[in-house]
Amino acid sequence: MSSQVYNALYHDDWAWSLAVRGCTDAEIAKAMHVTRKTICSWKNEHESFAKALTEGKEIADSKIERSLYKSAMGYYVDEEERLIEVNKDGTTKLGDLRTKKRYIPPSVTAQIFWLKNRLRDRWRDVTKTEVTGDDGKPVEFQQVMAYLPEKEKVE
Repeated sequence: MSSQVYNALYHDDWAWSLAVRGCTDAEIAKAMHVTRKTICSWKNEHESFAKALTEGKEIADSKIERSLYKSAMGYYVDEEERLIEVNKDGTTKLGDLRTKKRYIPPSVTAQIFWLKNRLRDRWRDVTKTEVTGDDGKPVEFQQVMAYLPEKEKVE
């Protein structure tokens, strides 16, 4: 990687455009032909560069969040379809273009992801079990390491 001199007019816009597409700092560094360490330095030394990266990443994250929400809820899309007209002699020609709405049903995977992350206390797979002793206090367990002698070598 070659070292580049930071140029706010050039690097800030470029960083924003890469971040808004979902690129990581490592991918941005590769595109700019610098090291990831250089990207980190530029973020620390140049407020406008850090702001460009932050804003770009926030926009990308928000778009994904919106898409996940739509996917979990179900949504309608507009689809275009071209009618085909059949003439009396059997030949066909393209007819009018029309738009119709098609329903995309909710994604169970998106719903599970949402619930496990947003309502983790009620939807996580891991449950906590506490074992109590006669006195009502938690039982303490100790790990015991067993010593197993090596098998004798047969010569």
